[in-house]
Amino acid sequence: METSALMWWQVPEVSWLAFGCFLLLIQVFSHEATAFKRIGLLTILGYALFLAVSFFWPASWLGVALKGRYVWDGVAIFFKRLFLGCGFFVALMARRGESKSIAQRSEFFILTWFAIGGMGFLASVQDLATLFVALELVTVTFYILVSFYRVNRFSVEAGVKYLVLGALASGCLVYGIVYLFGNTGGLRFSQIASVINTQPLNLGLGLGVLLLLVGVAFKVGLVPFHWWIPDVYQGAPTPVTAFLSVGSKSAGIVVLWRLLIGPLESLVFVLTPVLVWVAALSILFGALGALAQHDVKRLMGYSSISHAGFLLMGFIAYGFQPSAAVLFYLGVYAVATLGIFMVISLLSESLGGTHLSCFYGLGQRHFGFALALVVGMVSLAGIPPLAGFWGKWMVFWSAWQTGYHFLVFVGAFGAVVSIYYYLALVKSLFFEKATQDMPIVRLGFCSHVAIYVLMLASLALGIFPGMLSHAVQLALAH
Repeated sequence: METSALMWWQVPEVSWLAFGCFLLLIQVFSHEATAFKRIGLLTILGYALFLAVSFFWPASWLGVALKGRYVWDGVAIFFKRLFLGCGFFVALMARRGESKSIAQRSEFFILTWFAIGGMGFLASVQDLATLFVALELVTVTFYILVSFYRVNRFSVEAGVKYLVLGALASGCLVYGIVYLFGNTGGLRFSQIASVINTQPLNLGLGLGVLLLLVGVAFKVGLVPFHWWIPDVYQGAPTPVTAFLSVGSKSAGIVVLWRLLIGPLESLVFVLTPVLVWVAALSILFGALGALAQHDVKRLMGYSSISHAGFLLMGFIAYGFQPSAAVLFYLGVYAVATLGIFMVISLLSESLGGTHLSCFYGLGQRHFGFALALVVGMVSLAGIPPLAGFWGKWMVFWSAWQTGYHFLVFVGAFGAVVSIYYYLALVKSLFFEKATQDMPIVRLGFCSHVAIYVLMLASLALGIFPGMLSHAVQLALAH
């Protein structure tokens, strides 16, 4: 790829972080009672503005910039838009949802904004030092966000667990970078790739690759580095859980993408047998673990482990080559997951929690919100005509065509099991009687619009998958 004309001050993340500093200044000079309203509104408008601007980024910027440390291509743009969209809905949840204590803390919006900035850098990363700094920017903000309810025992417990295990994963990542630097003499992906392509894999180099992948697997939530997910998803505030489930996972996926099609591409025959088992075990563990869950957020945690396995299947099927199936799957997963968490966040306080019994009879009291949950769950289960069906079909078909029949059978089993636990929630919404009086929940106009937009997006992308496929093909073409 040719060097682009992109200068450091034209890098979008620079303006994102500058806007974050602007939010900090507003917080400093605003009265505490009004700061959260201003910053919450500005954050939502900021996401919308930067997302709109992303469609006018000039094509002349495409290429490798900042001395080879930053790539500006279609995939990077796809992920940056995904991160901005995720940030928009998470900010909307926090401002209007369950978390009145969140909405009254303006730090929440500022932290999520800086996390999105780090994710943006990860989408373009071409250097291990940049990768580590950007990943830590994201991770450190999540340490704080997960334990944002300081008076809630579950939130604090989740924060401590995420901090301890996250520090362990960061340690593995640092050691991996050190081993790779010691054996290749460089930190840029191109330098590492040239050494791996020309030299046999020695112990130090192999250990560096292994530790690097361990650090990334933790972020994505792949087996056997998934243990933190159920407890952290349940204990964290619901907007943070949504942010972890979509934003953090997508950031891990794009890092995996950059590594597998970059410096580690020539190791495809060495890594594929290992990754096949990691994908299969992730699908099985996530699907079977979700069967025993009675809390919706824990259920979504196990579900996200299973979906990480499906995404890894997309990488394996194409031999680490750029895959439309991975991007399409990630797009429909993000839409459905954000829609589900949006409803949970807005209603959980009125319902009395996120236990499955709290959702009994929701269909009789709030049909529209119950329908939005059903659409999201059915899409994640991969049932037509929702968008999730096409995501699973593309991953399965690509794996079958390339001879990974074992993985397809495991994936099909996991998909069938997932239908059971997703439909268990659907059953509780419409066929179970409410155990207590359920107050009528009145939400603002924007919250209604956001929920129904996400619901209709899952339906529209299922009926007209070409809309997202076209965007994915454009991303891969540049």
